[in-house]
Amino acid sequence: DVSNPAAMSIVKQVQIPEARLIGSMAIQGNTAIAVGDTLGFYDALSGLTGNLTITSLDVTDPRNPKVLQTIVTRLSYNLDQTVVPIGNNTFAAGGTTNSGKPVLLLIDASNPSQLRFLPYDASVLNRPVLSSGNLFYALGATGLSIYRLDTVAVPPLTAAVPLPKSERTAEQ
Repeated sequence: DVSNPAAMSIVKQVQIPEARLIGSMAIQGNTAIAVGDTLGFYDALSGLTGNLTITSLDVTDPRNPKVLQTIVTRLSYNLDQTVVPIGNNTFAAGGTTNSGKPVLLLIDASNPSQLRFLPYDASVLNRPVLSSGNLFYALGATGLSIYRLDTVAVPPLTAAVPLPKSERTAEQ
């Protein structure tokens, strides 16, 4: 609560499932996206040792946010992880790697209870810092990169589960 700047206080703490550490959060409308790490630090020299987590929260009531979904990815999380809203219920995250290679991550939060994400290969480890219209800006080792995004081409997700056939299953 910052209503009295001389006496700010914590109103509520929210536990994020599967995440030991949250590194960045962004809000768009009534949805917040938080990115974190499953394991945190092993020691002072280890860096982050787990996998990237992506969590959506409903912040309709800012004093009482509700966790909607957490996804544990196979991506690695770095200390410079950032996430920014880029419009149309989409977020960009950076500071992540896939098998040691830098990636930018687009997160589709059009249904915050069923997040989708798509990693895009990047030439350097970038950290999105700002968005404006269909552009977002990222900082990296080579300087400022500007990305244009008109639509998010996240493939639809489908799953097939083979069920064993047995005489009993066939009779019922």
